[in-house]
Amino acid sequence: MAKALGSIGKATKAIETYQHVITLLESSKGAESKHLVVPLLSLGNLLLKEGRVDDAESHFTRVLNIYTKVYGENDGRIGMAMSSLAQVKCALGTY
Repeated sequence: MAKALGSIGKATKAIETYQHVITLLESSKGAESKHLVVPLLSLGNLLLKEGRVDDAESHFTRVLNIYTKVYGENDGRIGMAMSSLAQVKCALGTY
């Protein structure tokens, strides 16, 4: 639902929906569950697209922390999370 809302230009409603999903997953699966990764990444990407770079950074950092904890530092998924975080750092001008 959130992805569809974001695609049709209703970013505010999409952000609210992602946040609701994240809250539900946190309460049922835990704050560091791997099930949070997809909505966190999606929300981060939407926030980045909307120019809310500071808000996006916290979500991508959280994904990186979850992947590191669940899969270890040498897993390939860490690189994907780092790439997303690098996009934010670049947008912030902190290379």
